[in-house]
Amino acid sequence: MMKVYDEVIQTGSALLGEKPARPLPICPGYPLEKEKVFVFPEDSILDLGGSNLPSPYLMAYTSSSRLVKEDAVYLIGEDIPNLKGPVPYAHISFLRFEEEEASKEQELYRLLRNIEYQRYKLYPEGCLIRVNTNRMREGVLVGKDAFSKGMDFAKLGSLFMDAYKKEKRVRAVVQYFITDPSFPFDKLESLAKRSEGITVALDHIMKKLAMDCSTCEFKGICDEIEGMREVHKKEAQ
Repeated sequence: MMKVYDEVIQTGSALLGEKPARPLPICPGYPLEKEKVFVFPEDSILDLGGSNLPSPYLMAYTSSSRLVKEDAVYLIGEDIPNLKGPVPYAHISFLRFEEEEASKEQELYRLLRNIEYQRYKLYPEGCLIRVNTNRMREGVLVGKDAFSKGMDFAKLGSLFMDAYKKEKRVRAVVQYFITDPSFPFDKLESLAKRSEGITVALDHIMKKLAMDCSTCEFKGICDEIEGMREVHKKEAQ
């Protein structure tokens, strides 16, 4: 079932491969707040995705160890300590589940949403993570206090990784952070919408809604994405 996102991961990886990306270390241990604390603009140094600049996020899932081998964090562009003011930003997360565990999942939509919603509960000290699921945007306001604590994308990526892995079925997470203003953010935004469309279509199928394909609003996705019709037929039985 998880292979329905493989095309998104392959397309995204090809897009990411057009720009030089450097690997970052996994750096656990950055302090977290127990609850959300607002960072005001006058107390911040960096606004990732602020001032209506691009800030898409993309999440996609697989059971293939070929597509997502092991935990990794990459950066395309400058790191947080070298940035100031509002800058364009993107965050990509590819997550791998074990095949047998993913295939047995009967509430896949809830599983994936629970993982995504962990971002709403992530409160790094001195930072404010802003997520808009309707627009597929994710921004980060980095305060002066976070700069003094050495916040960078290695630490931020490790925090996201720990949050995703609260779901025990997640085996590996590959993340990309992008601040390069020349990156084709528009292509990434389109791919993010496609991935979200797959998630919603899966929920639609599993709830056995509108099984008349000729009238279903997700017919295009089922026609184009490998594996979607197999899921459709299985759930229709």
